[in-house]
Amino acid sequence: YGADAYISLGGKARLIAEYAHSSNFAEAVGQVSGSAYRAELEGEIARGIFGRAYYRSAETGFSNNATVSFVPGQTRYGAQVTAKVSPITALRFQYDHEDNRGIAPRPLNTLEDLLAPRLEAFPGTRVDNSLTTISAGVVQKFGAAELTLDWLHRDRSDRLNSAFNTTSDQ
Repeated sequence: YGADAYISLGGKARLIAEYAHSSNFAEAVGQVSGSAYRAELEGEIARGIFGRAYYRSAETGFSNNATVSFVPGQTRYGAQVTAKVSPITALRFQYDHEDNRGIAPRPLNTLEDLLAPRLEAFPGTRVDNSLTTISAGVVQKFGAAELTLDWLHRDRSDRLNSAFNTTSDQ
């Protein structure tokens, strides 16, 4: 079961909220249940400045068979601000964070795995990690063309194996 809401906040902003709960028997792991949440707020903060903030979370026991790529046990949140500094130039800033936990699906790497009919992923290994991404950029229009330059900073922390901890700037 679940509930969805779309709330218009005047002509320049909106709020989207969703909640879902699942409880079912998974062939590979038995009885599972959990909830998933989503909230997203976006709109014009001031003239020429647009913002977006979001929060999404799915508990480890939440099950969604509508898509094979869905992995439960993830929380993501972040915000983005884009400011038009002229009719042809915009600056943008973004912050994103995700926490992954639970059991990742087992990779399907044999012909038998790929051809086997199934409704759910096979359980693989346990995950417990975080990824933070910060970006800043400029968008410049040249007629119909657009030039974009971005700086990205990523910081990944793995709580199960510190050898996978990394930080990078691009």
